[in-house]
Parts: sequence; structure tokens; C-alpha cells
Amino acid sequence: MDWVLKNPKRLLYERAQIEKLAKEGWIRGIVWRLTRGLAVEVDIDMEIHGTDYPVTLTYTDLFPETAAYIRPRDHLQHWSGHQHGPGGTLCLEWREDNWHPDVTGADLLRSTYKLLSTERHPDQPGRVPSAHRQTEGQELRRSESYRVVLTSGALSSFTALASPGSMRLQTAMVFHSGPSVTFVSQVEGADGSNGRHGRSSARVDVVRVAVRTGA
Repeated sequence: MDWVLKNPKRLLYERAQIEKLAKEGWIRGIVWRLTRGLAVEVDIDMEIHGTDYPVTLTYTDLFPETAAYIRPRDHLQHWSGHQHGPGGTLCLEWREDNWHPDVTGADLLRSTYKLLSTERHPDQPGRVPSAHRQTEGQELRRSESYRVVLTSGALSSFTALASPGSMRLQTAMVFHSGPSVTFVSQVEGADGSNGRHGRSSARVDVVRVAVRTGA
């Protein structure tokens, strides 16, 4: 709400741009409202390929310096691979990482139309490529519940092991609310020599396991 009081001309401009967009015929049912937290929101029904997509456009308190966003009105709906879970916000062409104050709510609505008209096409659904570039480690971090971190020293110890052969290693496991992460902290070779591969911590649990290679 603060941005409206400080910049009422921008509010009028936002309304005008959405009304202009409505003349194209694929948005209707436009309802402006204030939430209990005094955030400015707009409920809009979008028609794409004959299917209705009820959305809410939310203007953040620091708009237009920070990004507005769009999400389904039904918190159970999951429409796109570019969406943060069921009922979550849609990841559009303009986001927190590339936002600039000239972007309007109407721009976000048009971007939503482009995304869903491609991915939700009834006959030839397409894939919209992601603008995010993630490393393999970041991709694994998103999806794996149990992760093992291997340092270059630990990998060297494993590759130097005779095949078939065995070694004992000491691991430290960190338990999070979601995934659990295991670190190799010490490797014990067949000759009883030890090699440390990371700092241990009194705040993690330590277990011993046997590792075997070969047939």
C-alpha cells in the first residue's frame, strides 16, 4: 500500500495498462482489492486456448522497485514447470533477479499468457526453456534427499584402492528438515593408515561404515 500513497500516478498507470490489455479479449473479471496486510492485489480471469486460468497479481509493498508476481487463485493448482509448487508464483520473464521499475503488472500478465499458451496447449504443448543456469550440484541439491559430499582427497583415496579391496571410513552426517548431507571425514586404508578429508564437528553424528570395491 505504501507505493500507492507515495506514487498514486503509478497506480493509475497500472490500471490503465491492464484495462488496455483487457481490450484484447483474453482477460476479464478484473477486481482490484486490498488484502488484510494492505497489499494491493488484482484478481483476473485469463482465457487461454478455451480454458480459464484464474490468477492473482500481487503488488509488493516496495513496488515498482521490487517485483510484482502472479500465482493461481486456487492454491492447489500447478500449471507450469516454471512455477514454485502448487499454488505458487509463476517464474516469468521478469523476476527478482532481472526486475526493473518500468515493468508493469500488464507485462507480467502478458508473460503469463505466453508461458501458459505454450505449455498448456491442448494439441501441441511445448516446453519453455528456463532462463536460469544452474550447475550440476545446484540441480542435485533441489531434488536429492540424501546427499554425499566427496572432496578431491576422498576421491583420490577411493581411486587408489586396490580392486578388489576394502577400507573403513568415518563420516559426519548433518540432518536438516529436508535432506541429510554426509561428509567423509576420515579414510582408513588396509594398512591402518588414516587420511583426514574435512574438519569434524562436535555438532554432528559420527558413524563407521565399510566400503568395498570390485566384484
